[in-house]
Amino acid sequence: MRLGINQILLLNRCKKKGRIDRSDVEVVYGKKTVRRGMLFIDQATPILEKLELYGLIEKQETLNRVFYVLTMKGERILEENLKRIMEVG
Repeated sequence: MRLGINQILLLNRCKKKGRIDRSDVEVVYGKKTVRRGMLFIDQATPILEKLELYGLIEKQETLNRVFYVLTMKGERILEENLKRIMEVG
């Protein structure tokens, strides 16, 4: 499965932090001045939902927080995609 750069950045961020929640997903996408690896919330939501549908991330909820964790399948696919990017780039 080939992922887009935004999906890869999101998964990579998820892997580094151990999880990602909607408060992490706020600022980038199409802007050059902001940090890489983040998206505006309205653009990130469909990506998060698609990654969850593919089984790459898993949604977890506490009383006042919703966050996502990377699954084993997600980690494997992330590694494959990162290798592909390194070879091309």
